[in-house]
Amino acid sequence: MWLMSRFLLTMAAVAAMLGASRAQADDKPPASVEGPLPSPNVTLSVQTPSASGRWVMLITNADDAPMRIHADARLLRLLVAPRGKNYFECELPALMRSGDTRDLLLKPGESYREEFDPRLVCFGKVIDEIGEGTSVTAFWGYKPDAQRQKTHKPQLAPFVVEPTEGPATFTVEKRLVSLTTWLPAEPKKTEGDSAKPEEPVPINAPRLVIDPVRRVDATALRDARVSATVKNVGDRSALIHIRTDQLEFQVTGPAGRGTCGGRERRRAPVRDFFHTIQTKGSETLTVLLAEACPREVFKRPGLYEISTVLHAPSDGGQFGLHAVTGDFNAVHRTLLRLQQAKEPYHAAPARAEPKN
Repeated sequence: MWLMSRFLLTMAAVAAMLGASRAQADDKPPASVEGPLPSPNVTLSVQTPSASGRWVMLITNADDAPMRIHADARLLRLLVAPRGKNYFECELPALMRSGDTRDLLLKPGESYREEFDPRLVCFGKVIDEIGEGTSVTAFWGYKPDAQRQKTHKPQLAPFVVEPTEGPATFTVEKRLVSLTTWLPAEPKKTEGDSAKPEEPVPINAPRLVIDPVRRVDATALRDARVSATVKNVGDRSALIHIRTDQLEFQVTGPAGRGTCGGRERRRAPVRDFFHTIQTKGSETLTVLLAEACPREVFKRPGLYEISTVLHAPSDGGQFGLHAVTGDFNAVHRTLLRLQQAKEPYHAAPARAEPKN
């Protein structure tokens, strides 16, 4: 009887304790009420005014809290669909996307703007197909870990958007996606923009044109080689003194403008370098830019436009020859994508633009 009474008292005490714990628990809101933090109110947009000009990446902090971003357009990946064709994926090589991390504090309402050349990102034949009606969707940042997404685990650093004050009011972001934009029609040319009349094609004479390679993708200047093919499109063979030191390169790019090769490196004519190029024949010259140009011309990574000129002043008279002479301009420019150089990609630190 005594044991039974003690057992009942013990059970009553346990029940009282459980009731008190349950009452305390009812006073606290359930954990699910708080839930995960929302995404930051930040937008990515890419302005594409034309196919031939520069584009603009714009990051805007529309949140009530400041945020830290990686202010770098090199982190863009573009989905480009020329009218009536499939999508192309464009992004810089990994070597160009690595390097300095440009952290920038964006206060509420502030933006970060950076211009970039779409030909640098879409470096290939697709750039020739981009025109009116082309759709562009931009992804900016780092590719999320698919396995962590699948198992609902949080992503790991690096992030392109992070809170800067505690307690955090929004989550970190690995990547942002823009709305799709479409390229407008190119402006119509006015009378002043009309092309120059074509020169008459000579008859019963040689006609030499310079056809350089269209694109060169080089990890460093030491790997950058430009090939130029001298073609005879006339109806007579041509005798010409031809050598690599007769090629001149006029360069425009992130490091400014420069000229190299040509007259500066030209040597005296040699009999063995007078070659006959038959009708519809050709000869190709290849130049290592590191040997022909000062390194200051290519001191920054990025996209360079190269105009090629062949200078052929030697008529061969001292050897009893009758060679073609003149300055021959290339029919198009060469685009060089230089992935690495001695100076950084960005010439100035990142800056935030104030709220309008």
